[in-house]
Amino acid sequence: MKAIGKLDTDKFDAFLVNAGSRLVGDWIDRVVKEGKSVITFNSDVEDSGRLCYVGENPYSAGLLVGNMINEILPEVKKVALFMGFKDNYSHRERCRGVKDAVVSVHPSAKFLGIEYQDEADLARQKMEQVLQEEPDIQAVFAASATGAWGIGQVVSELQKNSRPKVFGYDVNHKVAELMDLNICQATAFQDPYWQGYYSMKLLSEHLLSKQPITRDKYIIRTKLVLKNNVKDYLLDRHEYDGFLL
Repeated sequence: MKAIGKLDTDKFDAFLVNAGSRLVGDWIDRVVKEGKSVITFNSDVEDSGRLCYVGENPYSAGLLVGNMINEILPEVKKVALFMGFKDNYSHRERCRGVKDAVVSVHPSAKFLGIEYQDEADLARQKMEQVLQEEPDIQAVFAASATGAWGIGQVVSELQKNSRPKVFGYDVNHKVAELMDLNICQATAFQDPYWQGYYSMKLLSEHLLSKQPITRDKYIIRTKLVLKNNVKDYLLDRHEYDGFLL
């Protein structure tokens, strides 16, 4: 918000915003009243004046990861849910989806909610603390790649038979390394390239060609990535229509 507050909004016709929280939603409402066009991508503020949202359905993505936890673990008693920011819409919804999927199969499962401010070092510290206080934790979900990396470093130092299963989010070389070492079991891929591409395309067509925005949300598929195909997602982007129609 400090960075956004420095913007001279009179110099801009429109904004693409990775919204994150209600605080950003208040700013969106203000610039929309000034006559600016706003599209959110990656993270949304649903009750704001933005034209539309382009990105994944974070709750459905969480369900996808939660179902994978159920497939890998025959019995789930305790799960740690690591959110980069508790106020972040996408992080919160991803964790809610994981929890609902696990509870649907294991109704007595317990959950810990942990915030790591999207910093790998803090995620590592928080994971060390979790293991000290809850040594019987069976699964850990991180809502971003930085969280998965920090958690994975701690888990890699444990004996193999005492390691909780780690489930991540997003794909980068560090997450791929954790998967290659069998530390991270699966990660979600939300196609950030196409989120950026289509949000700019929609905004440009709306401003320059007066194309109407026909949907409140343009949803891009979330894919579940495993060890055997993670390297495919590290390749350069290739052209395809990423929308879930």
